[in-house]
Amino acid sequence: MSSWSDFLARSDNAHWILHQSDVQICTREDGSRHRLGKGGFGEVYKALIRGVQPVALKLFTEKDAGDQVTAIQLRELQMLKDCHSAYVVQFLGALLFDGHIAIVTELMAGGDLFTAMHGGVVSAWNDRALQIAIDVAMGLDDLHSRSIVHLDLKSLNILLCPSLRAKIADVGQSRMLTRKYVSNLSSTGTWNWTAPEVLLSPLRVNTAADMFSFGVVLLELATGEDPLRGQYHNILEAAPAVIQPLIEACMDCEPANRPTANQAAKQLLEIQRGGTLGPYHSASSGSMHYGSQSEEQDTELQREGRNPQVAFVHTGEAAASVRHTADAALPPLISLLKDSANSEGRIQAAAALSILAHEYVHKKQIAEETLPALVSLLQDSANPRGSAQAAGALRNMAGKGRNHRIADAALPALVSLLQDTGNADGRTNAAAALDALAQSTHLRAPIAEAALPALVDLLEDLSMPQGRIWAAAALSNLARSSGLQVRIAFAALPALVGMLRDANQAGVYQALGVLWYLALNRDLRKPIADAALPAMVGLLKNAASLECQIPHFCIVTLEELASHPDLRKPVADAASSSLVSLLTDPASDKAVRWEAAKLLKHLARSRDLQQRAQSHVAESFCELATRDSDELGKSLAQGVVRDLERKGWFSHLCTPT
Repeated sequence: MSSWSDFLARSDNAHWILHQSDVQICTREDGSRHRLGKGGFGEVYKALIRGVQPVALKLFTEKDAGDQVTAIQLRELQMLKDCHSAYVVQFLGALLFDGHIAIVTELMAGGDLFTAMHGGVVSAWNDRALQIAIDVAMGLDDLHSRSIVHLDLKSLNILLCPSLRAKIADVGQSRMLTRKYVSNLSSTGTWNWTAPEVLLSPLRVNTAADMFSFGVVLLELATGEDPLRGQYHNILEAAPAVIQPLIEACMDCEPANRPTANQAAKQLLEIQRGGTLGPYHSASSGSMHYGSQSEEQDTELQREGRNPQVAFVHTGEAAASVRHTADAALPPLISLLKDSANSEGRIQAAAALSILAHEYVHKKQIAEETLPALVSLLQDSANPRGSAQAAGALRNMAGKGRNHRIADAALPALVSLLQDTGNADGRTNAAAALDALAQSTHLRAPIAEAALPALVDLLEDLSMPQGRIWAAAALSNLARSSGLQVRIAFAALPALVGMLRDANQAGVYQALGVLWYLALNRDLRKPIADAALPAMVGLLKNAASLECQIPHFCIVTLEELASHPDLRKPVADAASSSLVSLLTDPASDKAVRWEAAKLLKHLARSRDLQQRAQSHVAESFCELATRDSDELGKSLAQGVVRDLERKGWFSHLCTPT
């Protein structure tokens, strides 16, 4: 197996390689191997590493041997090795076991989601099912952000830990589907979760295929029913109204119309928080944490004189009823929106359109028919509440196939509203709309040209906490374009660093997102480190009081900064103690500890650091490697210690266990 030998020969893979003597497959009482299941290309067994740590061992069976499987095996090894996510099953190592390649991952003791649902462990659409859906969406977002397409997502490949939090497994088939494999989908049952474009053209798919599969998983979680192809619509009728629009969007036959995993995760988080996806804050925003229209605002709007044309919005009808009445409602709503003599009616019409744009599948129809009237209201400075509602409606209409038309018609008016310091809601909604439009790559340059100064002004306005979050979200999308990064850094870096010191964790998260994108530009790493390093270290020191995503994102950004040779020492001097504290604290989030270990190892191996700093890091790893009370920490540290010893570092300090 020359390809396996080549893989072994790479020095950067050495620390992942295990030996067969390290791994023992567990047996049942009858002496048979403890098999956990069978994946697409191999069998999975319960095993122990060095007789202590329970793991899952995926053994590629002999009947699957051959060149094709070797390619899949090596692809899975590479993807698992490079994919570090709290929502994807953790890769621990690989080995040659009885002549076959085997992959070792963490053991998910809760089993697979399909079995848990049909065994009554997970019931249809309760808080637990919603959290599982969020976990899966976050996992897909992590995979897709690394340009990994899973292509075999299903409830059988979603594994649960004892607390029933979910992780995605079987990443190995990613982008490796062939026509031969697709021909076997019907016999394995997998085709019930498979996007139609995969069945028709398996070699020309993208991340949207995973979103179709995610929609089927959502359908299972929402109804508890088996996902039978051809029966989706009938099953969907049994799903709660709050989740139906997202399921329908994910399972749209047109891949371009499906939401991204990031958008789906945010909508599910909004549902979990009990928020209303109204005209102010849509689920498809660029913000990780976002608010919803308050009950006081909703009640106030309902108390005021309602026009008969928009009364259906306030009657509490289900989302499905709103969608079914959309065709009939649009003409009177547009008529009311154009009635310049009825200011209150225009406000309510814009609010109704915002809700319709979120709930209704055919957003393109709404945008085409209402865009001119909404832009007219957006420009009406005499009706500030109407302008704010119009911006919210445009934000909810945004999406693929609509953004360019919305930007052509509304960008100048949105920028003008963003600059209106007398209209707080309008500024917030304008920033949210620009965030949505900036998700389109070709719109980022014109948006930056028109709106960057106003976005930075909003970012600096301490009286606008929600507006600052949306401004940072918009800047995060703009910063994804490398040609804009220097300009954004020059304009916004001081304000972004200021946000890192805020008590508003949603703002902190968004600011870190912008800084991470900017740090991808090697020319910006030093100015970012000079300005932001103390604030980021402060976040690490206070990690226990923060949501785990913040220290995780902070460490990932520090990794980018530390990749600059001139910044390794400043990062090590400033952050090593805090990173060691996170690594050695069993109460720290698992993903945070993993990232801390990875960054510390990178720093410890740097030749240009002072011996004292290196020794401090090495001693911490050595202590943790022998800590029997902390299984995760011990496992993380042992791998690092072995690697450092193999490379000849710190042999005078400790001996690998």
